[in-house]
Amino acid sequence: MLHYLLRRIVHTIPVLFGLSLLIFLLMRALPGDPALLYAGLEATEAELSDLRERMGVNKSLLEQYLAFIESVLHGDFGTSLRSGRPVIVELAMRLPITVELALFSLLGAGLLGIGLGIAAAIHPKLVTPLYLLSTIGLSLPVYWLGLLLILFFSLRLGWFPPAGGLGRSSLILPVLTLTTSTAATLFRLTLTEYQAVTAADYMRTAKAKGISNLRLHGKHGLRNTLIPLMTFIGLEFGNLFGGAVLTESVFALNGIGRYLVTSVIQRDYPVVQGAVLLICSVFILIHLVVDLIYLAIDPRLRR
Repeated sequence: MLHYLLRRIVHTIPVLFGLSLLIFLLMRALPGDPALLYAGLEATEAELSDLRERMGVNKSLLEQYLAFIESVLHGDFGTSLRSGRPVIVELAMRLPITVELALFSLLGAGLLGIGLGIAAAIHPKLVTPLYLLSTIGLSLPVYWLGLLLILFFSLRLGWFPPAGGLGRSSLILPVLTLTTSTAATLFRLTLTEYQAVTAADYMRTAKAKGISNLRLHGKHGLRNTLIPLMTFIGLEFGNLFGGAVLTESVFALNGIGRYLVTSVIQRDYPVVQGAVLLICSVFILIHLVVDLIYLAIDPRLRR
């Protein structure tokens, strides 16, 4: 397992370098002069030249990229062009909100999706209505659903803060927004896997031996269904972490996603590069953890 772990880490290095180069080139390909964007139209050419030098954009692309990589290797993501504070500090301030949003959304989706999937597999009459609801859940765009929830629960009923609120109550509507599509997908996966498990020979044998339904579905059915769902659950956390961009923007949450969108608009190169690398690193780390869990569960995969 140690050999596999080291090999995966080695393979991760070129991926991160490739991602850093891609986002670096994409940011530089955006039209406009970042110095002019910051200084304004009234700035003189001397002021613009001085600002370009301080921002480092007057150097060649190769020099800028090598300077960025050198800083990252030393644990320095640079300094925000807007706030003047270290990027790592800015991201650390906003990371807890994004992590909480992703974790609570995944927990809610897991309880709802897996629970309803098992219920539908045990009671076939529930399959059609729940499948229809899952189709609706998958069809709703995140930003549209978020605005709809704000309109109804915040503006009309006044139950929750509409946007930018403080405390855990401000996370309820964003979590519900992200939970909907994830729960719908988990429901379908759970239903399919559980139906396959209940049709297996060992389930029929266990039932013929007179095992109680609680033990049959809890010990044999649920345990064997969760194994193939682990991949989706693990990777979905990465998707929720990176996909919080729209949700945080709609609900004005001060997380990494909204900060990334703002930084792209403001052409804050160091922040964009640091935020994207952080999100990609989390996604790659989750991939690695899921693979290690599989290796621990099924020793045959170690060969």
